[in-house]
Amino acid sequence: KKFPDETEEYVLALYYAAYADNKNKNAASAERRLREFISLAENNGWQSMPEYTQAKTQLVQLAEDKGNTSEGLTLVEQGNGTDDQKARQYLKAAIESQNARPAEALGYFQLAEESLAKSGVQNNTGFSIFQNYGRYLYTTRRIKDAQAKLDRARQIALVLYSVSSVEYGYVLELDADIEVISGNTITAGEKYDAAFKNFLSLPPPAQAAHRVTAAIN
Repeated sequence: KKFPDETEEYVLALYYAAYADNKNKNAASAERRLREFISLAENNGWQSMPEYTQAKTQLVQLAEDKGNTSEGLTLVEQGNGTDDQKARQYLKAAIESQNARPAEALGYFQLAEESLAKSGVQNNTGFSIFQNYGRYLYTTRRIKDAQAKLDRARQIALVLYSVSSVEYGYVLELDADIEVISGNTITAGEKYDAAFKNFLSLPPPAQAAHRVTAAIN
């Protein structure tokens, strides 16, 4: 059923009102208007209008801003958002599920990597995907695969960050972990030492946690 106010002008007014709400940090109203806009656009077959795609992207961004992984994941699984947004949501889902549901986490890591490839963007999201994916594969003792993901993380890190950065420290740390598994303890020790230097900007408890983990390995 098509109601009298379901005109294109009304639907577009909803979109721009949601945009204004977002600018004014009224997230709840923006989300409500975006959902109504998307629903009416779909009911009227107006999915080709550029505002429709933009509205779905904004809806995912609102979920990201709230830190609501479950909601964000549901939205991207429904086809909403950019490939970069999908990559971030799948990464968050993978990290949150890797301890309790490792098989599920693996699937999300794969989806994150696929979305990243589609986006063609080399950014912090890409680094986080490969670094965390490599760490996950290392903990499940898929060492060859872990090394491959670590190498991708290293490539991105060398473009985006300084070799003295915390981010590059994560690369060195995982590299050292893999060296331990491979029996190269001297090389591992050198890489741990280099990583810990990069971690000096972290809060002391975080630095201690990295050293404890290294000692256990």
